[in-house]
Amino acid sequence: MNSQKERKYHAEYSVHIKGTPTTKKNDCEYTKQNVVAFTGKVVVVAYADDFFGGDESKNFRSRVLTNPTWGSLFRVFKSQMKATKDQHHCFLEGARVICTKKNTKGEMYREIELVLGS
Repeated sequence: MNSQKERKYHAEYSVHIKGTPTTKKNDCEYTKQNVVAFTGKVVVVAYADDFFGGDESKNFRSRVLTNPTWGSLFRVFKSQMKATKDQHHCFLEGARVICTKKNTKGEMYREIELVLGS
């Protein structure tokens, strides 16, 4: 397998995330990057996956995001790919809430996972 420096992570927006405003480019519809995906505070989580990331795959946890847009979630997705070593899933198809938690200050936030495709 290639070393970490040689790996190329290729991520693209999905053609259209259902229920979001779109923009058209090259006869394809893309989700607008500036549309808020979730209101409030969220943390993106992903778990190591030996099948797609090999034995170097690691869990991923983003920083706290407030009112993240689809564009900011896409940038998090690219960081997630590097941590989990997943080179198979290259499309962001959506996101879903896993659970709601409190931080050490008693503030509520939601953990979300990104819905990915290949």
